[in-house]
Amino acid sequence: MKTNKDITETRSSQPLPLIGIYASARSTDASATEELHTAEIDLLSYNKEVQRLNKELKTGHKEFKNQNQEKVECAAELMIANKKLVVLNKEKEKRAEELVISTTVDSTERKKDEQYIDHLAAIVESSDDAIISKSLDGTIKSWNKGGEKMFGYTEKQAVGKHISLIIPPEYFVEEKKILGRIKNNETIDHYETVRVKKSGERLYVSLTVSPLKDRAGRIIGVSKIARDITTRKKSEVEFIRANQELRFQNEEKEKRAAELVIANKELAFQNKEKEKRGTELIIANKELVFQNKEKEKRAAELVVANKELEFQNKEKEKRAAELIIANKELVFQNKEKEKRAAELVVANKELEFQNDEKQKRAQELIIANKDLESFAY
Repeated sequence: MKTNKDITETRSSQPLPLIGIYASARSTDASATEELHTAEIDLLSYNKEVQRLNKELKTGHKEFKNQNQEKVECAAELMIANKKLVVLNKEKEKRAEELVISTTVDSTERKKDEQYIDHLAAIVESSDDAIISKSLDGTIKSWNKGGEKMFGYTEKQAVGKHISLIIPPEYFVEEKKILGRIKNNETIDHYETVRVKKSGERLYVSLTVSPLKDRAGRIIGVSKIARDITTRKKSEVEFIRANQELRFQNEEKEKRAAELVIANKELAFQNKEKEKRGTELIIANKELVFQNKEKEKRAAELVVANKELEFQNKEKEKRAAELIIANKELVFQNKEKEKRAAELVVANKELEFQNDEKQKRAQELIIANKDLESFAY
């Protein structure tokens, strides 16, 4: 016999399926009636047993007068048995009263269950989510208003049809896997997938799938709650697309920034090379200026040397006039000197363009002058 506590525990331990709930309530009432009938039969049996024992007790009393002390002991045992039978009878009467009370309680609980079921049914019908139940072979057993709004099929059009009515062909294998998990007594929460409307339009849904069980705990069907998440999915797709576009732009910017960094490094390297070459040119110009100054200095020294040579030549001519006879040879030598002087003039002109040649010829001139001075003295 189920008590009020047992019924409460049963309600809290397993979900009440939408399919067959009223039949379950009627089954509970029939079960209680059957238990009451069984208790009445037991009570009649006990009463018959009491009457049989009472007859035996009366017979024992009659025989008591004619039997010995052993019969007295037997009578005592019968009296004890009679007392036990009275106690047992009271227990049966108490159980019968409890059964009547339990039947009344069960009837009250059944009304509460019916009210609770009506409340659940109202919630299911008013839900915007599609709440569907199906058998283990996929046949749709119940279909609420939310399913009609979501998929476009009325309850009359959907109930009795296979659940593939709203499943795209490429998701049939997925549905089989879900059913396999349900048969293993699993519950699936917030499973995102795709379903198809009556119009052929596809939509994203979030499924909560759980097994439906009978009073014995056997899985007899599947309960599905489908929530339309198409808007959210489209937003996610748009968000992902925007992120991908932004990522692409960032990658392009990073690529261009890297190219700019490389170009800046190349430009910095070129600038350093230019600065290096500029420094080398400055050093080369300074060296050239120094060399030109040296050349000018040497040219000035040659001018001084030429002036000194002219002075010496005049002195030599003066001495040559005084020594006409002795200077015949000297005249020849002077002609040679003049010739060399002419060559020196030509060398000086060339020195303006070729400093090295000027220096060489100047040295030759100095040597020649020294030879001439040595010869003159």
